[in-house]
Order: sequence, then structure tokens, then C-alpha cells
Amino acid sequence: MSRKPINRLDASTQAVRVLSIVCICLMFLLVHAHLKVINVPKQYTFWTPPDLTKGGFANLNAPEEIHVLNFTLTIQSNLYSWDENGQKEFPDNIDDYRNYLGDSYYKLLKSRADNAGNSYRGRERKLSFDYTKNNHYNVENMGNGLWQVTTIMKVKDYVANNKIKDEYIKYSLIVGSVTLPLSDNPFGLAIIGEFADSARLN
Repeated sequence: MSRKPINRLDASTQAVRVLSIVCICLMFLLVHAHLKVINVPKQYTFWTPPDLTKGGFANLNAPEEIHVLNFTLTIQSNLYSWDENGQKEFPDNIDDYRNYLGDSYYKLLKSRADNAGNSYRGRERKLSFDYTKNNHYNVENMGNGLWQVTTIMKVKDYVANNKIKDEYIKYSLIVGSVTLPLSDNPFGLAIIGEFADSARLN
């Protein structure tokens, strides 16, 4: 006669255990969702057509090729433009544009600056790009937020106001989309490497 109450007690205990497990799982899911919300970017970059009255699609991490090109030219020219002393300004520029460089590429540039030694001492350098020459650039979308950018830029070096270099250099760079706060990187892009060595053009 006492089996029924015992069975009922066991069933209640088992139900409590199941509910406890469910509550623990729900708590884990809630904590996980909360962490996801915390890590969601507070700001987004949308690439839209110039004339919004004509409509168009705005895709995250999908800038037009001209935007990728302009970003690459801006960062590249600022890295390699020195007013007085390339030995000091080149490594300083690399640090200043850290947020626009991939980790491995940042380390590569710092290594190059160190290896240059005294060769950039007292050297002024200016980079320029001619948009009218269509054969001086190429942007290839590799998918998955990656682009291969080829640019040909005019490089002029001076030492003590004497021109020592005036030539075209071909740069072959890899650009990738990144997720950083808008205050750190408003482009949402970074130069992450090179797919070929830079080359002097005759």
C-alpha cells in the first residue's frame, strides 16, 4: 500500500531534476546570448551607391572596387611619404597606421624598417598616383572579403633637396575586410599582405 506514495515521490523528484537541468541549460544559453550581444559591433559601415534615389543594395563588407583602391592608395602613400627623415618617419608611420594593417603585415613592415638601417636617414620621399592612367591599377575581388590590388605609383626621393630617385614602383597588395570600431578604422579594410614583391618599372 505504501508503494504508490513512494512512486509519486520518485516521480516528483525526477521531474524536479529534469526541470533543474532545463533551467541550467537555459541559464547557459542566456549567458551565451548576453556575451554575443556584448560583442556585437556598435557601429557598421554600409557601402551605398552615390545616387540613393536610384535605389541599390547595401551589403556589409562589400565595398566597390574604387573604394578598395582609394583605401589602398591612401594608406600606401601615407606609409611611404616622409618629409625629412625616412629612418625615423617610416617606422613611426607604420605605428600610426597600425589599425589599417594586418598583424603579419605590420610585423613585416616593422622588420623592413629595421633592416633598412641608415639607408633612409635624411631621406624625403613622395608617392603619387595618376588616376588618368587606367593601366596603373587593378582591383580583383577574391571573395570572402579579400581583394588583390595592383597599383603603379610614382616614387620620388630627395636627400638635402637633391633628387636621387624618380621612378615608378609596382605594388601588389592584399586587402581584407576587418571588424574594428569605427573610431579606429572607418574604412573597415586593412592591408594584410602582398601577393607579389614590389618591382621597379623601367
